[in-house]
Parts: sequence; C-alpha cells; structure tokens
Amino acid sequence: MDMLKSSLFIIAIVISSNTALAGQAYVAIAAYDSSVDGEINNHIDIDDKSTTEAIFVGYMADNVIGIEAGYFTLGDFSEPVSVMGFTVGEINFDVNVTTLGIVLNAPLQLIDFYAKAGIAYIDIETEFNDEQTDNDETEEFAGLGLNINMGNHAEIFAEYLYVDYETDVQSWGLGLRILF
Repeated sequence: MDMLKSSLFIIAIVISSNTALAGQAYVAIAAYDSSVDGEINNHIDIDDKSTTEAIFVGYMADNVIGIEAGYFTLGDFSEPVSVMGFTVGEINFDVNVTTLGIVLNAPLQLIDFYAKAGIAYIDIETEFNDEQTDNDETEEFAGLGLNINMGNHAEIFAEYLYVDYETDVQSWGLGLRILF
C-alpha cells in the first residue's frame, strides 16, 4: 500500500508541474456497475452486484501512451452463509481498490479507444456475525474503453475493468475526464 500511495503522490506532483511537460494530465470521475461472482476463501460462494464510484488521475506523455492511478470502490457485497441447509448468518464484503497502470490509446478524430493494465492493491473488509477481518492483496487489473472527445478539455468515457482476484470481479463504467 505504501508503494501505491507514494506512486499516487508522485503522479500528483508530475501533473501539478504539467507546464514543463509536453503531454496532457487529467482527472476523471466515474460510476460503475460492479459484480462479483465466484468463491471466496475456497468455500464461500458469492454472486452480487453493486453500483460504485471511482476517481483517477493520469498523464498522457503523448496521444498513445500514459500512466494512470486510481481509487475505486467495488462496493459492498453480501451473501447468506448456510451450514447443512440452514442459514447461520450473512457475510459482508467491503472492497476498495487502488490501481497503478499503463494506458495505451488509439486516437481517432472524435473517439479514442484505449486499453489499460497494471497492478491493483485490493483492500477487503469482511464482516461475519459482528466479527471483522481485513485482507489486503496485490493483483493484476486490465481494462478496455472508449473516449468521446468533448473539445480540448473534456472527454466522456465508457470502460470495462477486470480485477484478477479469487473471484470474477468485473465493472462497467461511465465517467467524465477533465484534461489539463
């Protein structure tokens, strides 16, 4: 986590000193429909959806390659826990993700297609019968998307993100990117 916080800080410094750089910095906000489907800890099946939010900062060195850091919540997920057919409680997961990755852009006139990939620091808080545990992991993530250019300083984007974890974690999102 300290490495990702340091990386976010360095990216923020680079973006704030953008006047000396030839590329373009941006900040983005987005809303996602996230779903988790799979098995947690090899014995708890979970299949749930949540609406979530995210914020990203990035820097495109040119029209093709850049770096991006982000923070998003995958949401709060819950699933009943049964033993021998009897429900014994409900397990709740609160999942937050911090990302650092490379962005590859295929610019066209009004629409750009892009892909991004990198590392994701995953913070999972689990609660079962009033007992809480915290689990942190670093995994890979990848995404595909498209930008609709709204002039020199704004873009609307839609993207799909996949986080490689024990379960199938997928997010579809829409957002606004402000360019500096």
